[in-house]
Amino acid sequence: MKQLLSFLSFVLLNYISLGQKVGVGTNLPEMALEVKASDSAVLQLNNSTALDENVAAGVYFKNGAYYTGAIKTIGLSANTARLGFFTYATPELFDLRERLSISDGGFVGINNPLPTSTLHLNGYQKIDNTGPFTKPGLDVNSTIVAINVPGINVQSASSGIISGTSNSTGAGLMAWNGQLPAIQAGTAITAHSTNGNAIYAQSIKTNGISVLGNSTQPSVTAGRFQNSGGGKALVTNGVVQIEGQGAAAGRVLTSDAGGNATWQDAGTKVAFRGYLPDNFVMNPGSILPVSGVTELANDGNAFNANAGEFIAPANGWYQFTVNTEFVVPTAAMRFAIDFLRNGLAYAGSSYQFQVAAGTAGQQDARGVTQLFKLNAGDNITFRFRHLGGTGTITLIGHSQIATTIFQCVKL
Repeated sequence: MKQLLSFLSFVLLNYISLGQKVGVGTNLPEMALEVKASDSAVLQLNNSTALDENVAAGVYFKNGAYYTGAIKTIGLSANTARLGFFTYATPELFDLRERLSISDGGFVGINNPLPTSTLHLNGYQKIDNTGPFTKPGLDVNSTIVAINVPGINVQSASSGIISGTSNSTGAGLMAWNGQLPAIQAGTAITAHSTNGNAIYAQSIKTNGISVLGNSTQPSVTAGRFQNSGGGKALVTNGVVQIEGQGAAAGRVLTSDAGGNATWQDAGTKVAFRGYLPDNFVMNPGSILPVSGVTELANDGNAFNANAGEFIAPANGWYQFTVNTEFVVPTAAMRFAIDFLRNGLAYAGSSYQFQVAAGTAGQQDARGVTQLFKLNAGDNITFRFRHLGGTGTITLIGHSQIATTIFQCVKL
């Protein structure tokens, strides 16, 4: 009896041992389950429920009490589905998370179960290129020729692309068309084109900005345009707006010796115009210092009409003009128009005229223009002088149609 029980125990133990591995199509399974066939139709998992939204067929992976992954096909409609790969260690079957999804159309989503493009990622992405290959970390090649079909399209509520380099001779973002350019040290973006636009930026939003350069450091240039070949560094078609640096209505943009431009006051306009109020008869040897001028205009208030004196408010070039209408004398004579600077006459600032005798009541005119480079505070006065001859001359004031005019403008 003991011998029979021992034999039965031996057979039973061997049967249980062999039963721990199941083979389909093989007598010697190497794993707990091995399916073997001579064609590709090796295993089929079938959910008998008709395909529809969220109807799935899957294989689950578990270690001890934790589910560690799954592979499922998941229905999207009555005739479409996706393949999903799940991870996340959890004791609850339905807490597994879909990480990689492939649609019927071949779209691949990472952390995106419903991809709408060939590769559709959701979340932070990082590409490490540690070499030793001399290839880019990301290589995009688009053969579609259309201005609104870019190789890379970035839409972001913040920065679309942020580029940087930790290498002093590297470029954070380098784009080129044609021959590869030399990398500029510390350049965030290097763009080069041999036949087209190196950088094309367009904004269709009202008050939008196509290209925005910004720097928080005073020593960093936010934007720079340079053409070393003698061409145009910047061409614009439209209104140019330069903000900051003291921008205000009526100001002008000017630069210092280093080319640093700031908005400055254009300066007060300086100009005056006046005339003799009455006729003045000049006898032989007489001198008429101009005063008591009737003022027509006096921008900048630099002309004292009563004293007949102009005081320069700032350094610069000033143009003075005197036009005189006069009654021709009955005997020949000479007279002069003088411009006095700080009370003194200078060579080239006195103009002499020879006037021939005329008939009674005949009128004539003379005019002169003089340029002065004045310092602030310099003054200019005018005078007429009778230089010789027996005839008298009558300078015509505003009491008649013609008159004697004095005027100046700062250039």
